[in-house]
Amino acid sequence: MAKWLIAIATCFAISALSGVAQAKVMFSVQRVPNIGVDDEFWLFRDFNESGQVVFKGENAARETHAAFFDGVIARQIDLPSAPSGRFVSTPTDLSDRGQVVGRGRSSKGETQAFFFDGAVVRQLDLGGTGGNATALNESGQVVGSAENAKGETQAFFFDGAIVRQLDLGGSFGMASAINENGQVAGTSQNALGQQQAFFFDGATVRQLDLGGTGGSARHINDAGQVAGVARDAAGQAHVFFFDGTSVQQLDLGGRSGQVIDLNENGQVIVEAGNHAFFFDGLTAQELDLGGGGSEAFDISDRGQVVGSSKNALGETQAFFFDGTATMQLDLGGTFGIALAINEKSQIVGVSILASGEAHGFFFDPLMGIFDLNDFLPSDYSNFEIRDAFEINEQGQILAFGFDAAADIETGFIFTPKVDVPEPSIFVLFAIGLAGLGVMARRRKIVGQ
Repeated sequence: MAKWLIAIATCFAISALSGVAQAKVMFSVQRVPNIGVDDEFWLFRDFNESGQVVFKGENAARETHAAFFDGVIARQIDLPSAPSGRFVSTPTDLSDRGQVVGRGRSSKGETQAFFFDGAVVRQLDLGGTGGNATALNESGQVVGSAENAKGETQAFFFDGAIVRQLDLGGSFGMASAINENGQVAGTSQNALGQQQAFFFDGATVRQLDLGGTGGSARHINDAGQVAGVARDAAGQAHVFFFDGTSVQQLDLGGRSGQVIDLNENGQVIVEAGNHAFFFDGLTAQELDLGGGGSEAFDISDRGQVVGSSKNALGETQAFFFDGTATMQLDLGGTFGIALAINEKSQIVGVSILASGEAHGFFFDPLMGIFDLNDFLPSDYSNFEIRDAFEINEQGQILAFGFDAAADIETGFIFTPKVDVPEPSIFVLFAIGLAGLGVMARRRKIVGQ
């Protein structure tokens, strides 16, 4: 009898508890405030792991400024004593610490690079009258381009204390990317007047080339691997990959192309002749949905890729490459684009509904695809989520919404929350039965 009771109670308990374990993912929704008026220009630049946002916005005076939303308020980021005007500042990159870089008008009316450390905005320059900061790392090191005292535009590196010039010996250069070790990738003119890709290892600047006279490095990972474009001895442009030792040309079927992104494992996504390619470190594979023509927009460190492609019906649809196969993501319509992916294989983008409306979507590999409008609370029912741009590792989503009646456009942050229901009376009863069964079994053992 005791064994029978334990078995029945255990089945009830497992069945009931499995219902509790099936957590339902929902979102809390927060509106991103503009720095002035809501009916004016927005342009999102970046979204970090803390759910902070940088964007170009317009204030009440209809001036365009770099703006930073820290999760509570949005503020303008300008160089000290910046003059008023139609375009004052623009952000380019955001760290997870909430530090921002970009370019803005100085007190002299010059466009200079700036670095916002979370409290103070600092001008970065090489002694000339112009500049732009393009990227930063979590240590607050910054790269970009700036005019020096001779009027040359050169790549610069800010180590947190001083700004130094990086060059191959010529009179022009630009730094495009920096990794967490302070290594830099970019383009610079060498002493022969050739514009070439370069790699700065923290001590010296090295030229990267395929034997020709032109090149540019655009991406670098924390391993010091670099991807870019360079010309061979015949003058043909090719995508290249630098593994830290040697420069390798990527075989894209004879096509020239451009690097879209590089992950931490040395895998690269490339666009070449309206075709998306995935380079796994050895070979390049074309990604599409069977209709020819594709674009890749993001890659995870797991080697998963998202983008858009024509399918066999000739429709341009969002795609997800899981490392083995490519699958279509859609909300029932005939057009879509997948824009971002995180390490949990969660994806966001835009897809057309069967009714023809464009809506932002969220895809989870275990749950499926969802229309983000289904998660809007009643407070925002007048808005329509038309696009989803970014998703971070916390599963937070940066999306764009529009209120057609009021002609207001704004940003929204969707933050996932796990709704685990309280144990029901049935669950508690089942657990109790299991407990009684165990007690009965123990009494029998003791009495033996």
